[in-house]
Amino acid sequence: MSQLKKNLTLSSGIPLAIGSIIGSGVLFLPSLTFATAKEDVLLVWIIACMMCVPLLFIFNSMIKDVDSSRGVEGFITLGLGDRFGRFIPYLLLGTVTIGMPASALIVGDFVSSLTGQSALKIITALLILGSAIFSNYQGVKAGDIFQKIVTFLLIIISIAFLFFSFPQESTRLNTLTPNFNLGNISTGLLLTFWAFAGFENLTFIAGEFKNPRRDFLLSVIIALFICSGIYLGLTYNYASQISYNEIENTQGLFQLAGVMSSSNLWKIIVTVFSVFALLTNFNSWVWGISRLIYSSASEKRLPEIFSKLSNETPKNAILLLGFMFLVNTIILSTSSDLLTLGLKVVSLNFVIIYVLSLLSFLIYKKDMIWRGFSFILLIGFFISMKESIHLLWYPAILFVLSQSYSILRSSHA
Repeated sequence: MSQLKKNLTLSSGIPLAIGSIIGSGVLFLPSLTFATAKEDVLLVWIIACMMCVPLLFIFNSMIKDVDSSRGVEGFITLGLGDRFGRFIPYLLLGTVTIGMPASALIVGDFVSSLTGQSALKIITALLILGSAIFSNYQGVKAGDIFQKIVTFLLIIISIAFLFFSFPQESTRLNTLTPNFNLGNISTGLLLTFWAFAGFENLTFIAGEFKNPRRDFLLSVIIALFICSGIYLGLTYNYASQISYNEIENTQGLFQLAGVMSSSNLWKIIVTVFSVFALLTNFNSWVWGISRLIYSSASEKRLPEIFSKLSNETPKNAILLLGFMFLVNTIILSTSSDLLTLGLKVVSLNFVIIYVLSLLSFLIYKKDMIWRGFSFILLIGFFISMKESIHLLWYPAILFVLSQSYSILRSSHA
C-alpha cells in the first residue's frame, strides 16, 4: 500500500491549523452565541478557549502513540477499542458533509442578499465547495500554496474588519456584564465548540509533518490564540452594537456590516471575507478528512477503493467528499429550519468526538495529572451537551451504520 509522504513544515502547519479552526463559524457564531448565551457570551468564549488548551496537549500526547494519518480515530481506538474506533470515520463524515454545505449556504445567502439574486445562494455554495475539492485533487503542493494564500488574505481582512467595526460608543455594553446563568453558559459552550472544531481534523494531518512532535502542537497553539482573538473581538463588536431583539442568528457579520455603514461597502468586504474564511477552512478539512477516509479504508473500515493514492493524493476519497457535498447542499438549501438543525447537530457531534477522546485518554494513559485535567474537561463537555440530548439520534444512526458495515464485511471474509 502506498504511504502519504511527510511534506509539511511549521509554515505549512500554521495556515492549515488556522483554516481548520476559524472557518465557517466566524460568519455566524458572534450573533448565534450572543442570542444563546446573552450576557454571558464573552465569558463563554473565554471558558471555551481555556478548555481547548489542555485538550490540545491531550491530543498531542495521544498522537505520539498512533500511526500516521489515523489521528483521533487511532487514539480513540487505543482506549475504547475497535468498536468506537471504527465509528469515528462515520461520525466525522456525517458531520463535515453537513457542516460544510451548511456554512457554504450561509455565505451564499450573504451573496444573494447583497445582489438580490436568490439563485446565487446555491451557486455560490457549490463554487466554494468545488474550489476546495479541486485544489486538493491537484495534489499536496497545490493545496499547500492555495492554503497559504487564502489564510494570509483572511487574516488581513479579519484585522481590518475588527478595527473598523469596533464601537466608538455604545449604550449596550451593560448587556455584556456576565449573569453567570448556567443554562445559557452550557448552550453557548456547545455552539462555541463549532469555532474550535479543527483539532481533530489536524490529527489526521499530523503524520504528514516532517517533525510532528514539534510542529504539530506549535502550529495548533499559535492558530488557537489567533482564532480566539478574532472570535472574541467580533463577538464584542457585535454584541455592543446590536440589541438582543434585533439579532439575526446566522447573519452575524453581514448584519454588523450594515450597522457600520449605510452603503454596501462593508457588506461587500464581509462577503469577500466570508468567502476567504470558507476557502481556507474547507481546504483544510478536505485535506484532513480525505486522509481519514484513506486511512480508514486501508484499515478496511471503509471500502478499499478509497485506500488508493494517485500522485501522493487520496483522490477517490476527495471525489467521495465532493459527491456528498453536492447532495447535502441541495437538501439543506430547501429549508432554513433544516439548515439550523444541521448547525446544531454538527456542534453536538464535535463535542461527542471530544468526549470519546477524553474517555479514551483516561483509560489508556496513566499520568494522574493529565487524567485529572481530562476528568474536569469531561464534566464541562457533559454540561454543554445537556440541552441537546434530543439530537443524539443522528450520531446513534451513524454508530449503527459503522457496526453494520463491520459485521457485513466479516460475514463476507
